[in-house]
Amino acid sequence: MTEQIRVTPRAYCKIILHAAKYPHCAINGVLLYDAKRDKKSKVVTIVDSIPLFHICLHLVPMAEVALMMVDTVAQSQGLAIAGYYMANEALDDMSYQIEPEATDATAALLHRHADKHLIDFDNHFDDITHDWRNPHLNEEIDRLIAK
Repeated sequence: MTEQIRVTPRAYCKIILHAAKYPHCAINGVLLYDAKRDKKSKVVTIVDSIPLFHICLHLVPMAEVALMMVDTVAQSQGLAIAGYYMANEALDDMSYQIEPEATDATAALLHRHADKHLIDFDNHFDDITHDWRNPHLNEEIDRLIAK
């Protein structure tokens, strides 16, 4: 049985950027983990997060399409959906313990207004040239935590 869940800075930063981009909206997304991890390990590491929606969180057809797309891409990278995140528009919700490099990277990204460049599925469905996988943010987050 899993005893611990670890969230990487990449996953954490993208969740916070999603909430920062839409502070007036409820948001949601999915969490991805390494499906090839050692099954005996008591740690599940959330390696990435995929922002889904900020307009209406309960549109079944859009959610089904988004989840199928995420699952297909995740499987091609050896990842799997581990869970779901959501945040309401309340600013005073509780948080849990986060790795220091995740908060440092998030602060730097927010200072640069990187939240304006985060793409969720609502953005993607408006213009399919917007990449919901956020490769530009992933590279920037990786660069920040490597310092």
